[in-house]
Amino acid sequence: MRRIFILIAVLIFGSGSALLCQESGEETPSESTLSTALDESLEVELPFEREFYHYDKIGRRDPFLPLVPKEDVTVPSINNLVLMGIIWGYAGKVAVIKERGGVGYVMRERDEVAGGSVGRITTDSITFVLEEFGVVSEYTLTLKGQGRR
Repeated sequence: MRRIFILIAVLIFGSGSALLCQESGEETPSESTLSTALDESLEVELPFEREFYHYDKIGRRDPFLPLVPKEDVTVPSINNLVLMGIIWGYAGKVAVIKERGGVGYVMRERDEVAGGSVGRITTDSITFVLEEFGVVSEYTLTLKGQGRR
């Protein structure tokens, strides 16, 4: 409220002094002086403090890169795999495979394996497409279990 009275006073006295100066032949106050007085009286107090943040990336990692680089991700070798089961539904087929050491994987078509990728998954088998020295070959694991003939 006090700022409004100051603003009104600046406007009244600023324009009044300009009129008095014109009548007496003196120089009128410049517009920049008046605008400076207006700008000083129009300061607005914010109800909150404005925060500024700067991310200093020197010596830190990029927060948008994955924590585990692609090189550290292990892919299974097909020499040690056993097909444990096939799951299928609306989203497609998924093969559950296990290495002889006990590590299990859930594989979809086009997932990577050592030397190639998963080519095709059927209701009872998974086929890997392997490429060695420019020669492309296929390796198929079939589901074996009780009740299968």
